[in-house]
Amino acid sequence: GSTAYPTCADGLLCEEARHLPDLRLERQLFPFGARGVVRDIAISPDGRYLAALTSTGRVAAYETGGWNKVVQFKEATNTYRIDFMPGSRATLLLHRYTKKGARALDLDQEGKELKKFAWNCPVDSNEYLRLEANREGTVFAHGGAPAKLTDAKGTLLRELTHKADWAHPLAVSADGQVVAAGTRKGKDATIQVWRASGESLGSYPEPRELTSISLSPDGRYAMTTNSYDPANIVRLSDGEVVRFGKPYYNEFLPIKAVWSPDGRFVAM
Repeated sequence: GSTAYPTCADGLLCEEARHLPDLRLERQLFPFGARGVVRDIAISPDGRYLAALTSTGRVAAYETGGWNKVVQFKEATNTYRIDFMPGSRATLLLHRYTKKGARALDLDQEGKELKKFAWNCPVDSNEYLRLEANREGTVFAHGGAPAKLTDAKGTLLRELTHKADWAHPLAVSADGQVVAAGTRKGKDATIQVWRASGESLGSYPEPRELTSISLSPDGRYAMTTNSYDPANIVRLSDGEVVRFGKPYYNEFLPIKAVWSPDGRFVAM
């Protein structure tokens, strides 16, 4: 489709948003041709790699400097999500529905599997609730009611209280000082924002339940997606939408969105 549509509401917002990704479609990547739906994506803590998991269990990784594919392989279909190890440079984790737990792959070594690696992530009893961490892997956010913050060993740091029935998905700022979540109570959806201390910074209505939320590197903005509306970039101080767009085709709905650590692009 055309990339000429406006992505901010007025001149004032456009001036504020000029340093933010404009949510126009810039590039499409097809990890294994047009076959298979991308089930999950992840970006490395240093922003050098973007990885994708398809519904058929295949994994591909690209270097973000020139978007060259550096790794591709067929993983067993019991992999349900991928993440980069917080605090690592290029360790990709493949989470599996098995007692063996995650596999760890080093993308700097062409996807070589690490037989021994330091597991520096807590384990959540609900595998469907995705854990999100700050860049260094010192603060982890767990969804649910209430939402929780733990350290890498799973020790509870504090609970994040809210009046909703559920808090998920979640996002943690790079410095670990801000946490945001999509929450719902009945049919009412909101964005809830907290400081890492547990102090609430606000709650803002959303038209529909969020499928993903990702914070800008400075923790001031959130990019949100749901299954029906355009992707939005929301100012967290007051809930104002400063960017909007639909950088994906109508037939492909976003499952997850990520913001690059340097803030120059978003991917979904």
